[in-house]
Amino acid sequence: MSTTIAQWLQGLKHEGERSPYDAAELHDAAREAVRGVPEDRLPLRLAKHRIELLNSCPRRAVAEAAADFDPTNELFLIGRLVERAARIHLWGRYPTGDTEAVRAALLEHHVARNESLPELDDDVWHTITLRADRFARSWGEPKHQVEVHVGEQLIVPLAPSASGVPGVVLKGITDISLGTHVAQSPHRPRAVLELKSGRTPWNPFNETSWYQFLVAAADGFAPHRVGVWAAAPDHDSPHGELVDTPVNPGSIATATRWVCDALLLVGDLASGAKPEERPSALCRSCPDRHRCPSAHVGLALPGADAPTDAFAFDEEELDAEA
Repeated sequence: MSTTIAQWLQGLKHEGERSPYDAAELHDAAREAVRGVPEDRLPLRLAKHRIELLNSCPRRAVAEAAADFDPTNELFLIGRLVERAARIHLWGRYPTGDTEAVRAALLEHHVARNESLPELDDDVWHTITLRADRFARSWGEPKHQVEVHVGEQLIVPLAPSASGVPGVVLKGITDISLGTHVAQSPHRPRAVLELKSGRTPWNPFNETSWYQFLVAAADGFAPHRVGVWAAAPDHDSPHGELVDTPVNPGSIATATRWVCDALLLVGDLASGAKPEERPSALCRSCPDRHRCPSAHVGLALPGADAPTDAFAFDEEELDAEA
């Protein structure tokens, strides 16, 4: 049986001190990235999705930034509503197993944000309720002995100018943060939990490495844990599935190099460099596929005609990109 969120939180209470983060490589990459970039193009802003795109295919990153990108298909809406319902559950705002109560709680949430609730069929609302209930079962008791924050915004300014204005801004928004952001303090429990409304990610490190890095860079100390909870509708567990990814110096260093590579790429692009083309099976969803001279290579690869969620947005990534 997979671990529940409640069990995961119990383990967090017994963690030792957090490891300090060495940001020297990150600062060097940021200074190199802004060198030669016109001031009117600064600061360079990067969030998780753009970093993924840059490291996969710089041309796609440029094309998607220029396109009128709208990810709000039905699968995206289901994911958004399941994750919002899960977060509302943390505040004890609706009973589990009641589709109308879930819909009413989400309607109240949307009205408070001056948003309209999407028009969805009853069977879709039933799916949303079942997946949100899996989160509720995994979360367990409404109170845990760790501070809980929803949608914590983490910002890392880098490469400041002589006037102190940052040349680079890294930004991310967590689904659920556990523990308190206390700068220069290694003594508090600190973890991040990402929520996924569908299947368990095929490679959890890709989902969590960004938050391992971002918490370390923002706090000065690595988090104790970063996990991914998935509703996992294809899984027998009534409480979904939780994957705990280890946080250690090696994983933080790998994530830092991943971010530094993207920083150098975006700096080159902002300085006027031609974006490199890196064809892959993901070319099929690129907005530039009809113009890119390398797209035919990617479109001919196995899997190019199959659905992919490799670059699927979640709500926090959209907010962070803004």
